[in-house]
Amino acid sequence: MRALLAYLAVEAAHSHYRESLAALLWSDQSPDTARHSLRQALSTLRRTIGDQRVTPAFLRIDRGRIGVNLNASIWLDVEAVQSHLEESYTHPHADIESCHPRIRHLEEAVALYRGDFLEGLIVGDGVEFEDWVLIRREQLRAQILTALHHITRHYLHRGKYAYAQRYALRQVEIEPYREEAHRELMRTLARSGQRSAALAQYETCRRIMAEELGVEPDPKTQALYERIRSAGETCPHNLPPQLTPLIGRERELQQIAERLADPDCRLLTLTGPGGSGVGFQRPGTGVSQETDHRRGRGVQCRASLFGSGTTGSAGFFAFGRNQTGGGSHLPAGGRHASGD
Repeated sequence: MRALLAYLAVEAAHSHYRESLAALLWSDQSPDTARHSLRQALSTLRRTIGDQRVTPAFLRIDRGRIGVNLNASIWLDVEAVQSHLEESYTHPHADIESCHPRIRHLEEAVALYRGDFLEGLIVGDGVEFEDWVLIRREQLRAQILTALHHITRHYLHRGKYAYAQRYALRQVEIEPYREEAHRELMRTLARSGQRSAALAQYETCRRIMAEELGVEPDPKTQALYERIRSAGETCPHNLPPQLTPLIGRERELQQIAERLADPDCRLLTLTGPGGSGVGFQRPGTGVSQETDHRRGRGVQCRASLFGSGTTGSAGFFAFGRNQTGGGSHLPAGGRHASGD
């Protein structure tokens, strides 16, 4: 009965032939026996939900088909999840991870997800029904994991590490073999100052992969581990002294600190027009002296001498680990932030 109710509710957009329902739910029985089982289950279901005493009735039944009455008052958690996901993915803003309304819909969707689709429901005679459940379960799980990934990165980029950690951990709980989720949790812990916890998370990932799959973590996961581990090592640096205080750049300094706290950020470039305080007032120096001479990071500042769109070499300096000759050995692939 529960299987019949679940299938009719989830597939409410269509009405279903009795023969199809009987074959789906009682595939191991003969056709006549399966149709008899369907009649019994349908009768029990209608009594249980009081379908004959309400208007409009929940079920729409005739001699050949059975379906859900779309005019009936029905709320379905799976339908609500799909609605929130669709609202997020069809929102006009292009970048999902920077759009708060889109993230809010994803949060509503994952809040409704309490576990696997129809978890614990077993139909002994319905092999085809179990196949349908498995497909639906995997689809929904994949959608929720993708939503959690976007939410985690949304909060991670904004420095809200407690929220990011919560959603990254939820990914790992749902899919322990998802290395991408382990890496996001490691990044979140590292950026929030929990370096030991980030390293311990790698060991958890390594153990799961070894015990359950017999493999080592992905090279990306190993590389992230090494970057976090080396963040505690003290290295010589060539940072210039901050001789004068920098006034009026508190927000920018905070953004610099957040970027440099990212284990993936090896180089941070600050750009801006000449006279904006980018090249010669060294807005990144103070933050970098405090945080990144131990991490081997590089920060370079470029000030435009010729107007927007070009950057003069005279307004350039760089500092960090193993930097010589004004930054000629700066690593590639850094993050960029505007200085104006």
